[in-house]
Parts: sequence; C-alpha cells; structure tokens
Amino acid sequence: MAWGCFCWIPCPYKQWHDEDRDAMVATLPLVGTGLGLITGLVWAALGALNSGPILAGAVVTAAYFVMTGFIHLDGFMDVCDAVMPRHPDLQVRRRILKDPHTGSFAAVSMALMFLIFAASAAGLSSLWTEGALTIIAVATTSRCMSAASVLSCRPMETSQYVTTDFGRGGTFAKAAAAVIITAVVLAACFFASLRIQAQPDAPFQAWPAVRILIAAAVCAVTAAIMGALDRKALGGMNGDISGHMITSGEMAGMLAAALLAGL
Repeated sequence: MAWGCFCWIPCPYKQWHDEDRDAMVATLPLVGTGLGLITGLVWAALGALNSGPILAGAVVTAAYFVMTGFIHLDGFMDVCDAVMPRHPDLQVRRRILKDPHTGSFAAVSMALMFLIFAASAAGLSSLWTEGALTIIAVATTSRCMSAASVLSCRPMETSQYVTTDFGRGGTFAKAAAAVIITAVVLAACFFASLRIQAQPDAPFQAWPAVRILIAAAVCAVTAAIMGALDRKALGGMNGDISGHMITSGEMAGMLAAALLAGL
C-alpha cells in the first residue's frame, strides 16, 4: 500500500485495506529507502560514466523526484503558499492550502529547493558512493519524521486523517516501528560507509559514516521544526504538511552533506 501510494514506479501487488492505513504510514520510511537505493544506483552509473558534476546533480535530482511522483513536492508547494505570506486568519491560510492554483511563494520555493538539492548533489559527485548512501539515509529519515508526525499529531479538521485513529494515541506502536525501520537503515548506511577509502589529507574524509549520520540528523531536525511550525500555523496535521516536512528535510540533509564534503 505504501509503495503504491507514495511511489510512481508501478507496484505489482495492488491491494488496499482502510484498516491498514496506519501500518502503511509506518512503512513509509521503507519507501524512502527504496527510492534512495534506486537513486544511488543512478548515481553509481553516472560515476562509472565519469559524467560532470553539473550533469550528475541534475540527473540525480530529476530521477529522485520523478520516482516520488511529485506527491510530496505538491504538499511542499501548497504549504509554502499557505504559510509563507503569514496571513493572520487561520481560515484564509487553510483556504490557500487547498487552492489548486500555484502561487508565487510556491514557485519561488520550489525553484530554490531544486537549486539547492541539485547543487548539493553536484557537490557530492566526486564522492558518489558516499553520496548514494547519503541520499538513502536522508530519504529514509525524512519519511520517518513525516510518518511519526502523521501517526502521533492531531489531524487538521479538514484533513482526510480526521476519519482515522491518527493522532489519538492508538498508533504509538506504528510510529515506533517507523523509527526502528529508520534506525536499522541508518546503521546499515553507517557500516557500509566505513568501507569507503579515506583521504588522509582531509580530517573529515576519514569519517564518511559520521558525515552521513550528521546529514540524517540535520534532515530530521529540519523536518521536525518545519512540521511543528506548519501545525501551529494551520491548526493540525495533514498530508500537505507531511510533504513539506519530507522535502524540506531532504533539502537540508543534502546541503549539510555537501558542505561537510568540502571540509
């Protein structure tokens, strides 16, 4: 269910059960792991072809967001339009959130996000193995924060989540499952990155595993802060806020990884 809902790649096993929606959300981090893994393979292919950093950054960014079906990017843009103008009226903000038209705040925010994400990927192009592990870690972590928020935070009255048990205390175990899944993936990335060849002339270069964990931590903190601010501005949790958390967290995590790679 999570694959079919949150990934553009066709799912061969098509099933839907409303009673399993909480489990679907809890397994959202695994979808991020899969998307990150495929993107990492694309990154590896570009490295093998010795493509330039600009092309690598552009292709990696395009491949990743195309595979998501732009579902999270849609929420990112909607929330930017609703929250960034800082309208004092809650109902006005909610009305803008549901407006199908794209406003200037959404367009500018999307352009800046793509620019930062692609430039960060380009900055990691010389370390494509580490970059591939980084995007796996970041894609998983951002979805963990989103899933935990959806399962544990009070839904907005206008959200489809209001008809579920989300945010009512009955889904703590599912939120914990999302965290455990993410911890296992990050541990795997950590131990895999220990095998990356270090360069002794750069102090941080000997610790690619540490850089990956820092990028994941920056991703998690950014997603948590954005989610808290969005819920305060819009009066609850919904799918658009989830998308804003994921996209903002990934952008921050990739930026952190690129900045650390230069040390």
